[in-house]
Amino acid sequence: MTTNILLVGNNEKQSSNWIKLLNDHNEWKAAHALTDEEAIEKFHQYHFDMVVLGNDLSADAVKKLNKLCTFQQENVIVLNNTVDLAEKISEALKAQKRSNTTFSFVDDALKNAGLNITIQ
Repeated sequence: MTTNILLVGNNEKQSSNWIKLLNDHNEWKAAHALTDEEAIEKFHQYHFDMVVLGNDLSADAVKKLNKLCTFQQENVIVLNNTVDLAEKISEALKAQKRSNTTFSFVDDALKNAGLNITIQ
């Protein structure tokens, strides 16, 4: 399963390094937006599992993107720019996978009761 990651930041050199780094992982696909407005457009057009915000964004842009992304998709992961980006992304995805564990069970207590009971 491919994890789609949106990188948001004004520094094109840093962003191109991020994209190269992230696209080296077969299970990750990275896209880039230079501004918060471009990020919002891409976020509405495509499904992203994670958004990485660069440290060159203004505090207002970071706050706006955090609010919008988590409102539109409550299970999206939003990370701020970190030194070990690939490691932080892996950790965040593992944490999300652990928290999304679901259980399913079937209650068949009446199956062998010998009674012709149908619940509708």
